[in-house]
Amino acid sequence: MILGRMTHADTTSQSELRLADREEREPCVRLVLSPDRPNIGRAWLLGDGHVLGRDPACEMAVDDRRMSRHHVAFGTSGAGLPAIRDLGSKNGLRVNGAPTTTRLLRLGDVLRVGDSLMVVDSWEPEPPLVPAGLVAVGSRSLAALRETLRAAPTDLSVLLSGPSGSGKEVYSEALHRASGRRGPFHAVNCGAIPRELIEASLFGHRKGAFTGATAPHEGHIREARGGTLLLDEVAELLPPAQVALLRVLETREVTPVGGTRGEPVDVRIVAATHQDLRAAVAAGSFRDDLFARLAEWTITVPALGERRADIPDLIAAISGPEVTFHVDAVEALMIAEWPHNVRGLRAAVRQAMVRAAPASSPGGALQSPVALAHLPEALAGLLADNSPPTVGVPWGRPSRDELQTTLRHYGGRIHLVARHYGKDRRQIYRWLDYAGLADSRR
Repeated sequence: MILGRMTHADTTSQSELRLADREEREPCVRLVLSPDRPNIGRAWLLGDGHVLGRDPACEMAVDDRRMSRHHVAFGTSGAGLPAIRDLGSKNGLRVNGAPTTTRLLRLGDVLRVGDSLMVVDSWEPEPPLVPAGLVAVGSRSLAALRETLRAAPTDLSVLLSGPSGSGKEVYSEALHRASGRRGPFHAVNCGAIPRELIEASLFGHRKGAFTGATAPHEGHIREARGGTLLLDEVAELLPPAQVALLRVLETREVTPVGGTRGEPVDVRIVAATHQDLRAAVAAGSFRDDLFARLAEWTITVPALGERRADIPDLIAAISGPEVTFHVDAVEALMIAEWPHNVRGLRAAVRQAMVRAAPASSPGGALQSPVALAHLPEALAGLLADNSPPTVGVPWGRPSRDELQTTLRHYGGRIHLVARHYGKDRRQIYRWLDYAGLADSRR
């Protein structure tokens, strides 16, 4: 099946739609959730005329019973941009939660085809092996992982930058595990230490060095000897602490507060910040020479909105192996904005799990799978408000079990059940009365 060049009256500017300059690799679609489990994680290049569907003869064949045999096709717009077109499928196409028939595509778009979720991404011909404890599916997180693994066996100081909650500590732990260092991984949040105690906390102190120093303290740097020390929110260090840290990096010795002699220390320093350290240097709040020593190798950890392909695996890591999420719930979580990044996703997933537990037994067995209605209302509404009505029930009234399952899936919200069946609300109320489920409605 051949798909010609597409046109689309999209008002989004072409500069926004073009694949980012940093991505020289070809665009692809990456399957991140599907009933076709063996194919999850697979990526297909976006070739002109390539068809995605259930037919094994398709260039992109996915075993999903809710896909049509020839569901959608990919092509190129007149401006050379990748595009997708529905081929008259039974269950339609959604892009970023919105039903559509033809759409220009950009990196990070979330596609819903049948019960399968895909992300428009950059082709990774040789992705690195992802270590346990870290989620990296999409090209942005794989790029960060690749830089992490390249730096791991060296003695370079590493600076991780990225927004708060994006997972900088997880990447630093992966760096430590891959480094071969036998000492501990030790993390300290510089922003959480009282300012007057920063130097004593990092470098240790002698007994009697200051009021309250009733016993000697090794400090975080010496506690990490032989291993890796993560200085999270390193931009919070005051100028005196910056000078002392620079001295440690240059001499490989640490002098405790109240001490007169430096003590040799073998420690790998990894710094992390959500701030722009270069701007801090220009503003005079951070030393240029310390920045140069900390940034011998830099790694950018992407925001969650730039790594949407990772979200299904992150949900699984947060919820645990015994919990499953309905594809509608995962889709809503994938298209949401995450100002607090992974930290915000974790909160939403945990809230949904609480709502999925029986009200009579909080903390008990979850309703499986966790449904769209269990998400916080603002997240559930992202998908519910964009869901196209399905074809009306062809054989009349649905069975009691089917109606009960649908009602439970939508959290008892009659307007969503009505949209699901393509019926008026009054018809749904009549069905509920007939099935003896009137008490279940909201």
